[in-house]
Amino acid sequence: MQYINEPKHLVNPVRNLWLFDFQPLEIVTMTPAWLIPVAYAPLCYYCWTKVPEENSIITNIILFIAGFANWSFLEYVLHRFFFHMEDKQYFI
Repeated sequence: MQYINEPKHLVNPVRNLWLFDFQPLEIVTMTPAWLIPVAYAPLCYYCWTKVPEENSIITNIILFIAGFANWSFLEYVLHRFFFHMEDKQYFI
């Protein structure tokens, strides 16, 4: 528990943090932050252009903001209750 609760944002960490023993999963945990918007931009553009034409620009903007808020909340809940789960049994 001490290792989990100590900060990992050091400039020169003593050791790398390994989350998985399976190498392909470990590789995708080291994604640079700029790559995420670059990877999702084509998908967002495709989805934006495939919405029905009767939707107005305002409707599309509202749907975009709602999706962003929904994803942010879901990511927070997953991070809070799954990745920082201690000895508490939330799901059982």
